[in-house]
Amino acid sequence: MSPQPAGPVRRFTASRYLAPVLSIVAVGVLVTTLVAYFYTRATVENLAQGQITQALSFLDREITMQTHDMVMQTNLMAQEDVLRLALEDSYLGRSARVAAQRKLDAYVRNGAFDRAYLMNLRGRLVLASDQTLTEHLIISDRRYFTQAAAGHHVLETLTVSRVTGRPTLVSSTPLRDPGGSVIGVVVGLISIDAFAREMLNDSRIGQSGGAYLMNRDGAVLGTPGWAAPGAFGVRAANGQAASHAQQLLANARQGGVFRFTRNGARRMCISRLNETTQWVLVLEADEDEVLAPATRLAAVSGAISLVTLLTVFLALGALRRLMTSLRNSEADHRALTELSPVGIVTFGASGRPEYLNRQARTILDIPPDGPPPRTIDLEDGEGQPLEGPNSPFAQVLRDRASIVGLLVWRRSAADERKALYLNATPLAVEGREVHGVVATLEDITERMRALELLHQSEERFSSLFRLSPDSIVLSDLDSGLVVDVNETFCETHGRDREEVIGKTVADLGLYTDPRQLEDLVDRVRRFGQVLNEEVIGHRGDGQEMILSLSSQVMEIGEAKYRMTVARDVTERHRAEQELRENRRLLESILNTVPLSIFWKDKNCVFLGCNKAFARALGFTTPMDVIGKTDFDLPLSPEASASYRLDDQQVMASMTPKLGFVEPLVLDDGRHIWLETSKLPLLDEDGAAVGVLGMFQDITERLEAEEQLRQSEERFSRLFRYSPEAMALVDTDDNRFADANEAFQKLTGYSNQELIGKDSAGMAFYAKESSRAVIHEMIRKDGHVEHYEFEGRKKDGQIIQCAISCHLITIGDKRYILGLVRDVTELKKMQEMMIQTEKMISVGGIAAGIAHEINNPLGIVLQAAQNLVQRTKPDFKKNIETAKRLGLEMDTLAKYMQERKLDVFIADIQAAAVRASAIIRHMLDFSRSSESRRKICDLPAIIDKAITLAGSDYDLKKSYDFKRIRLIRDYADDLPAVNCTETEIEQVLLNLLRNSAQALAEATSQDQEPVITIRAASAGEYVRIEIEDNGPGMPPDVQRRVFEPFYTTKPPGVGTGLGLSVSYFIITKGHGGRMSVRSQPGEGTRFSIELPTEHDAEAPQ
Repeated sequence: MSPQPAGPVRRFTASRYLAPVLSIVAVGVLVTTLVAYFYTRATVENLAQGQITQALSFLDREITMQTHDMVMQTNLMAQEDVLRLALEDSYLGRSARVAAQRKLDAYVRNGAFDRAYLMNLRGRLVLASDQTLTEHLIISDRRYFTQAAAGHHVLETLTVSRVTGRPTLVSSTPLRDPGGSVIGVVVGLISIDAFAREMLNDSRIGQSGGAYLMNRDGAVLGTPGWAAPGAFGVRAANGQAASHAQQLLANARQGGVFRFTRNGARRMCISRLNETTQWVLVLEADEDEVLAPATRLAAVSGAISLVTLLTVFLALGALRRLMTSLRNSEADHRALTELSPVGIVTFGASGRPEYLNRQARTILDIPPDGPPPRTIDLEDGEGQPLEGPNSPFAQVLRDRASIVGLLVWRRSAADERKALYLNATPLAVEGREVHGVVATLEDITERMRALELLHQSEERFSSLFRLSPDSIVLSDLDSGLVVDVNETFCETHGRDREEVIGKTVADLGLYTDPRQLEDLVDRVRRFGQVLNEEVIGHRGDGQEMILSLSSQVMEIGEAKYRMTVARDVTERHRAEQELRENRRLLESILNTVPLSIFWKDKNCVFLGCNKAFARALGFTTPMDVIGKTDFDLPLSPEASASYRLDDQQVMASMTPKLGFVEPLVLDDGRHIWLETSKLPLLDEDGAAVGVLGMFQDITERLEAEEQLRQSEERFSRLFRYSPEAMALVDTDDNRFADANEAFQKLTGYSNQELIGKDSAGMAFYAKESSRAVIHEMIRKDGHVEHYEFEGRKKDGQIIQCAISCHLITIGDKRYILGLVRDVTELKKMQEMMIQTEKMISVGGIAAGIAHEINNPLGIVLQAAQNLVQRTKPDFKKNIETAKRLGLEMDTLAKYMQERKLDVFIADIQAAAVRASAIIRHMLDFSRSSESRRKICDLPAIIDKAITLAGSDYDLKKSYDFKRIRLIRDYADDLPAVNCTETEIEQVLLNLLRNSAQALAEATSQDQEPVITIRAASAGEYVRIEIEDNGPGMPPDVQRRVFEPFYTTKPPGVGTGLGLSVSYFIITKGHGGRMSVRSQPGEGTRFSIELPTEHDAEAPQ
């Protein structure tokens, strides 16, 4: 029997083992894929976590260093002497504020702070780098102020700044005087955005991952510049902290990775609590983005598994294909390289890149799907290209030697240089020819930047260390050996740097008292810092100096050091000594001057005074007054309130109140008077910060002045209110020094027109010779007694004057006191009296010749009447006689009319009647009427006079009296009057005639003519007023209206005796008064006052 072919058996055998083999291979591939996935995932996650942790540690360290730098800057600023001086409320303090302001501005300008403040212990902002804040910014309630004012250094985070509204980091420290007492607070502020923005920008993970800062309440303090608002979502839309904020705080304390979901995206983060600032540092990333390589590996591995199973299934029968499947597994390993966080590049034997993983493409800015580049352009540190034979990859191929840790640079499309860490090794199999190069690239640009920032920070510290004007010593905390000193230290102590380093400060013998140094070092070790400790040291030339030491512990790397800053305050002590001496000198001066001097602050609290002020108020020393207010002094509440009000007004108005007099009641009840002056005390900005006052007791002087004032007041009153015209003329220049109102009224000149004017220039003397006579009499006799002369008023009116003068002395000057009287009316009265005597004589003569004149006048009047009677054409006897003579009476009448004989006869009659009336008036003027007096009814007499005026023929010829509206105003309670009825009628009729004639002469036809007659009681008199609305009378007419024979009427119309007779009837016949008041254009009013029956006087 022949054997069976082996082929089917082998196929059968292969088919029998195919399923188990395939199953085993499938399981193996699946397990391998899963292991690779989870291992890669864990590796990628560990790498990401390591990268996040490293970045977070760097961020934590950088924030700590920057914070310590800010604290150190604040401490250095607190050691500025000029800031301590600026707090003093004195001239020196105000001068120091200008320099202190420049110091604050310099710290802000150098980037140490965004803002800097100097505050006093009352919470007032004395200085600020932003000077607009000093008026309205209130920060006395802030913790960083209250704690610093209590003597503690404070580092505080403000979630919302009152100035910027943004999160702000604040460093405050107490400002101490040389004795160690806190006198103020120094504050430095910096915006957290500006503080941490650059550090946060450098801590970026992927596309959406990065670092941010928040406080313990979950409020975001700082975010990177590339993040959109609300990108990290710690605060919800309603302003409350998101639910994962507290978990982030817990994670900061516990450590590890915290995962959560936001907006449907899974996030992973690590948080850490910064011990210095108590900020929560959070670095988060998109978990899917971080684990994307592991996910892609799973997908690739699954695809590879399927391909592998298919390949094994198709090629399992041929062993020669086994090697092919092994070589294909290289692709699997290549996929693994895609997960590497390091860029991997393989080169062929020609030196051209053949493969770049994802990270390498990212580093080299090559698209993920793009072909490998022909070359990879790199540069060295100086920017020279590494290409051709100089290419590191060509060197590896040529030298068959690996390159490890080579720093190269790659220029991106945006012309930015990336720092790359390059490792390269040749590819060869068991000593064969090198067939390629594999290289790893790591982008260390961000790491280099971090190192550069660290270097810059160290450089700033180094610059501050080297250039500080204060001596700085850096020594090991444990051993005390000096590690470094700055140039100022060497110059101050006269030591070389090499001579100091490696020794202790005690070995150098720089300080007089070693025990003081030991105590300072011990306190630094226990408390971490000592500020402003004053010790006595030595200069390089052996001279003693006073140093202000501040020392604190600081960490540099892993080592701890003690940094000591020493400031030479010898000159300051000397200046303070001089200031104390100057203060003692000023106190001596203040206590020597005969004035009581005090000064207060803006709250009216006494800051100081001299001994005279203290003694004046019953105190022993000025120290008993300092710190008190006016209400604490032994003064009445009213006086204290008055003094405080004065002080506040002086400060509010910024105006001195000088030389005012005020009373003071002493403890013994005596009243004294003080002359007080107060001035505002101003700061360098011109604002009132207090008040300076001084006073002296002027009681005795005031009493003397009061006596002098009373004397002068008596003279002044006599001068001012004297009815006599008085004037003072300076004897030196003959100019008016003063004049009273009577003199001004007399001359018509005002006081302003008289004072300072030459008496000759005023033209008061109508004749200059009169002035010369007066001055000659004064020069010769020293006085003038009742010298009469003609004076000229301002309006040119000539008046008769009488002057009396005397020389008087006022102060140290000589004056002429002149008393001038207007004797014009007196002269007129004298003339009137003379005229009256003449009139009396005329009356006597009239009585004697009346009958002699009346007889021929009667014959003339009778003859004129007979002529009229005997020439009447209708008279019977005339007709008979004419017929007998053959004469026609009508012809005679015509003849007389033609020849105007009838007019001549009428004129003879009128002249005879007028002459008769004049004679009757003369008789009435001279005749006494006492025998006809009786108790009269004045209203009836007035009405009768009105009736007579209405029937007056002479009035009717020119004006109808009935057309005048008469207003009668008689009082009901008129007392009885003893008078002669006909005489009063005559007076009233004369006045009514004058008013009617004046109304007839009025040119205005628009105004109704009115005469008002009033009768009323006027005390002991009955007053009758007759007032019209006619044209009125000028003043010169009023003065002469009662003169005999004075008339303004045309010739033949008036005799000029009507008003003069009326005047004498009232004044002489009835013992009454008569006057007139008138203004041109405003009418005239005559007033008659008759005595009542009880007071009636006998006629004169």
